[in-house]
Amino acid sequence: MVMNDCFQFGWGWGWPFGWLIWFAFIILVVLFIVRLTRGPVSQPPRDIGHDAAMTILKERYARGEISREEYMERKKTLEES
Repeated sequence: MVMNDCFQFGWGWGWPFGWLIWFAFIILVVLFIVRLTRGPVSQPPRDIGHDAAMTILKERYARGEISREEYMERKKTLEES
């Protein structure tokens, strides 16, 4: 009878909770797979200050990314706000 007790591992007090461990493991695997298949989480645009916006505008104009007219329009818009 003593040998029989050795083979009952998992059927004592832990048995009712054994399925919870497997259920939690399966949920974690599914969440991990979903997280891998989804793209990166996009961050909401941060609120930059007026000075930073003007600096970016000046840099874009200096690199030739925007025309003089577009620079002047955006500068005027920034100065109004």
